[in-house]
Amino acid sequence: MKKDSLLLMIVILIAGSLSAQNVGIGIINPNYPLDVQGFTFPGFFVINGKSLGNGAGIYSKIDNAGFAPLSLESAIRGEAVMNNAVTGISLSGNGLTGYAETGKGVYASSIAGRAVDAISSGTGTAGYFYSSAGFGLIVEKGNVGIGIANPYLPLEVKGSMAIYPDGLNAPFIRFRAPAADDSASMIFANNSYFAIESEAWATKPATGLWVNRIDDDLEPFNDNLTDLGTPVYRFKNIYAGNATIQTSDGRMKKTSQR
Repeated sequence: MKKDSLLLMIVILIAGSLSAQNVGIGIINPNYPLDVQGFTFPGFFVINGKSLGNGAGIYSKIDNAGFAPLSLESAIRGEAVMNNAVTGISLSGNGLTGYAETGKGVYASSIAGRAVDAISSGTGTAGYFYSSAGFGLIVEKGNVGIGIANPYLPLEVKGSMAIYPDGLNAPFIRFRAPAADDSASMIFANNSYFAIESEAWATKPATGLWVNRIDDDLEPFNDNLTDLGTPVYRFKNIYAGNATIQTSDGRMKKTSQR
């Protein structure tokens, strides 16, 4: 009984002394309240936090109550010192099929600030998305700005954009209704043409204008189908280097008999 009481007193004294000091595991001079250092191989971890229930394996929080509202550090910060394909923080979600949703590799929530802040101060990549079968990135709601801090429209880009072909398929921008099989209009380009085209819809055939980059001309999508202006919406002036060339229509000709 005395031994148990003495052991309990020693534990209490040690705990009291450690509460005001740094604790080191695998390190002699810890610089942080809990400083853990170890040598691991790929696939292993220095710290393994595992939850057997529905809670979090590791929970980290910054509470600056009573302090001035200065810029804070991150609740979790990962840093890769070497550049040989190591990762500062690696998160993965292993959800099971059949549930409401599969597991999330990263879940970030914010009421007013940024839920996720990815910054690269050097030549690295701030964000990289890859999916071998599913979607690489989906923005379900909210505007996206590239080079713009406060985008007003669903997608705003400051500067230039480039669209490259995917193999033999010409790159295009397609405008359509939410239905995937709905008729649409598109802008596309290849080595021969730059085209503005409208797909067939109901009884209307496909139509459009093509800029022939080889012959240097402007062509309609179909022969003898597209009008230039209407009786109500007319062009004011047409300036051309040559006179108008109009093919004859046999139906409008009168035949003479001798």
